[in-house]
Amino acid sequence: MKVLIVNNIGREGPGLLEEILEENEIESYTYEYQKDKAFPSPGDYGAIFVFGGPDSANDETDKMIEERAKELSENTGGHIFHSKWNGKKTPHISVSRIHRI
Repeated sequence: MKVLIVNNIGREGPGLLEEILEENEIESYTYEYQKDKAFPSPGDYGAIFVFGGPDSANDETDKMIEERAKELSENTGGHIFHSKWNGKKTPHISVSRIHRI
């Protein structure tokens, strides 16, 4: 069996998974998302492991709050506007609909 490892963050590697695959003599290829151009054909592999990045959708960092606001506004047809609260830029979402009476 051949295993494809999709690495989304260049500074991180397959780590323990790679060691386990080597110990069990399982062939693997690590696709570096930020470096490699053409994605390998998934049909050539018996298993695919996709590693995420350091950010979690549950993080309360400014970056992730902004990402969730963007996703929500796109899915609801709303618009994002920002305000400052205690010196911190905060995204807000405005959704409005006009109804014909």
